[in-house]
Amino acid sequence: MSDTLHIARSDSAGGIINETIHPKPGSLLVGFDTLSEGPLPAFTDLNEWQRIRNGFHRTIYSEIDAFLFEQNENDIFLHLDNLKKTDRAVLWLGSV
Repeated sequence: MSDTLHIARSDSAGGIINETIHPKPGSLLVGFDTLSEGPLPAFTDLNEWQRIRNGFHRTIYSEIDAFLFEQNENDIFLHLDNLKKTDRAVLWLGSV
């Protein structure tokens, strides 16, 4: 995969990216992790990254027994192969 992979923070942000820059099908993924708090380990193993980040968020949202980020058809963790194969990824981050 040589095209740019776009990673948005939410479905809403992903919708805006779809409407404004019209990425190719399959080149927009959504990650629901804010990345602004908690551990950010080196990106050596994507499954380990997910385990660490989900574990951190379980400590914040302790009232939820099995915290997992919401998943949808464009969820980044459902398309790890796209992330592994891309030459260029753009993270679209912002604050509300």
